[in-house]
Amino acid sequence: MLKKLYFHTREGRSYDFDIVATTKVDKPNFTEWIVQVDTNNELGVHEVQASTDDCNFDVVGDDSLIIWELPPVEEEPDKWTINVESNADYIENWSVRGKIRWTEDGSLEILKDDGHRVRLSGYIRKFEVDDEKQVISVRYKN
Repeated sequence: MLKKLYFHTREGRSYDFDIVATTKVDKPNFTEWIVQVDTNNELGVHEVQASTDDCNFDVVGDDSLIIWELPPVEEEPDKWTINVESNADYIENWSVRGKIRWTEDGSLEILKDDGHRVRLSGYIRKFEVDDEKQVISVRYKN
């Protein structure tokens, strides 16, 4: 029976809890722990919930559960998706992903993972930027 929970946050803090009850949910490629703890603890919480979405777990002996909170996964924060709309029926719309740089003349330059550069002229195109999703939609000016 588990008696102690050691919880390590991604910020480097550690907390010890006395365990009252535990529930473990195991599914393919996913585990979740729901741990009821004695409220006489540093944080005053009564429950700790963690899953493999953002934590690692280890059971030590028969009495201790250790939870390490993982740092958030960043999906290439400096990479953008650029969706280019065609102005001709016979040319399909296309997309490219890479690091971006705006040029002095208002054009957009994309550095792809393979080292190739794509340049989209600001003279003939307009750009709609979604900073939150890191997506740029490109259309020809009318």
